[in-house]
Amino acid sequence: MKIVEMRKTLLYLVFSCMIYSLNAQTYNVVVSDDLMHEFLDSYLNDFSKSLSNKAEREFIIDYNPIRFENPDSLLEYIHNWNNLLDCSDFNLDSLLNEYDQIDMVDQLKSQKEFTWEITHAGFSFDKIKEPKWTDFYYKLSMPIFSKSRKVAIIKQTRECGDDCGELWINVYLKEQNNWILIAGWGYII
Repeated sequence: MKIVEMRKTLLYLVFSCMIYSLNAQTYNVVVSDDLMHEFLDSYLNDFSKSLSNKAEREFIIDYNPIRFENPDSLLEYIHNWNNLLDCSDFNLDSLLNEYDQIDMVDQLKSQKEFTWEITHAGFSFDKIKEPKWTDFYYKLSMPIFSKSRKVAIIKQTRECGDDCGELWINVYLKEQNNWILIAGWGYII
């Protein structure tokens, strides 16, 4: 009898720890915060290097994330994300299998309400209260990861006033513990 009670208690403790650990994650219940921060640190390092001058590097990033994409739309277009995401020069569908895409949709569906609370040299994450048409700032989506956690996709916008802006989608591949940009596409207004 005591063994059965001990098993029940042990199962209860394991289940409670699982629930606590899922709730402790900041962004969603699928991807660990450690992986998210590792990727974002690498992404922001690359992003900083891509900006051409010091003034650009002093732009702020809105601490409110943008939505990557509607998860239901992504599910509806499984095997056809190239068309949904306007990807013509890169075959995203050949990089991600159905299980990767479903896992990415699950990440978006389980996305929690959050604000970016990241410290990174070169960028400040601030709340954009009421942007003026002269304000320049960036917004980032929550990155989504393949099931193997070796591919990441992130959306970035640059807001720069009336009739001015950019939207970019970037795809990264993890090779030897480094996140490498392998594709990016977007448009400028």
